[in-house]
Amino acid sequence: MSPSGAAMATNRQKVKAHWAASRPDWGLIGPGSSLARAKGWKARRRKRVLGMHADGLSYRPIARNVGLSKNTVMNIVRRNSAS
Repeated sequence: MSPSGAAMATNRQKVKAHWAASRPDWGLIGPGSSLARAKGWKARRRKRVLGMHADGLSYRPIARNVGLSKNTVMNIVRRNSAS
């Protein structure tokens, strides 16, 4: 027999509880807090990739350093050079 809907924790509640228990340095994750990535992370990543490319690094070392695939780094560089 399954528990009633009111007694079951939602997936979001389970994730927040897990985060709060596993990462006490993050502080409390209360109601209304976001589980999403911080804003602006794509722009910062793109700047980092383009800076490394301007310094003369090839795609693979950039990808290893930033934690992306080589093809993603290649796409970031191509998109920037096209504009």
